[in-house]
Amino acid sequence: MALTNDQAGQSGMQSKRHLGLTVVLAVTAFLALIVVLVWWQHSEAETVPALEVTVTPTEIQGERGHLQIGDTKPGSEGERELVRRQELRRALDILSHDADAPRRRSAALRLRYLADSSAEARMVHLLNDPDEVVAQRCADALAELWQQSGSPRVNQFLRQGLAACEASDYQMALDLLNACVELDPNVPDLYRLRAEIQLELGRPHEALQDCQQAVRLKADNFLAHCAMARCYLNLRDAQAALNSVNTALRIYGSFQKAKQLKEEILSRQSSGQL
Repeated sequence: MALTNDQAGQSGMQSKRHLGLTVVLAVTAFLALIVVLVWWQHSEAETVPALEVTVTPTEIQGERGHLQIGDTKPGSEGERELVRRQELRRALDILSHDADAPRRRSAALRLRYLADSSAEARMVHLLNDPDEVVAQRCADALAELWQQSGSPRVNQFLRQGLAACEASDYQMALDLLNACVELDPNVPDLYRLRAEIQLELGRPHEALQDCQQAVRLKADNFLAHCAMARCYLNLRDAQAALNSVNTALRIYGSFQKAKQLKEEILSRQSSGQL
C-alpha cells in the first residue's frame, strides 16, 4: 500500500531522530572513553609501586623465612636510596620501641643489608641487648659495615682474600688484603682481617700492629680487640691479653668467641703456661 505524503514525512522525521540519537550516544561514549583513558594515565603516572625485594632463603640460628628490603623493579638510584633509608629507620624504630621478639629479630636481621654509618652508634648499643639473637645480628651488621669500601676494586679483592683464607691459602689472602689496604687505608676491619691472617702465618707482632690500627680507626671494633687478645696470648703477655678480651666483652657482652678466649687465657695462666 502506498504511503500518503504525511505518513512519509513522519517516517522520515523518525529516521532522522533515530540517527541523531545514535550519533549523540556514539559521541558521548567516545568522550567518556577519552575521560577514562586520561584519568587512568594520570593515576598510573602518580602511582609509586610498592618497593619490595625478597632475598631467600634466610636461615639464621634456626629461623627460616624471607627477608624483604627493597624493590624488585628497576628504579633510579635516588629512589632505591630513599627506600633503604626509610627501611633502616623503620628497623631501628622496631628495635627501640617494639617488645615483640620475632619482629625485633627480623628487624635486626635486616640491618645487615640496610645499615650505614648513621646507624652505627645504635647498633653498638644493641650489642648488649637482652635478646642475644638481636645482639648477634647487630654484631654481624657492624662487621659488614666496617668492611665496606667505596672502591669496587677493594671490595673485589676483599672477597677474593676471604675466599683464599677459607681455602687456607693464607699467603694469597695476605697479598690480597695488602692490596686492599694499599688502595683504601681507611677501612677499619681490613686491618683486623689482615691481623687474623698474620696470626695464622705465625706473625703475632705484625698482627698486633694491624689490630692496633684497626681500633685506632674504630674504637668499638670488638672483633679487633678480640684478635688483639690473641696476639698478646701468642706473645705470652697474659695481662695484656686479658685487658683486650675484657674490652671486647664490654663492647659486646655475649661475644662467644671472646668468652671462650678469656677462659683459655685464664686456664693457661692458672696452669702456669703463661
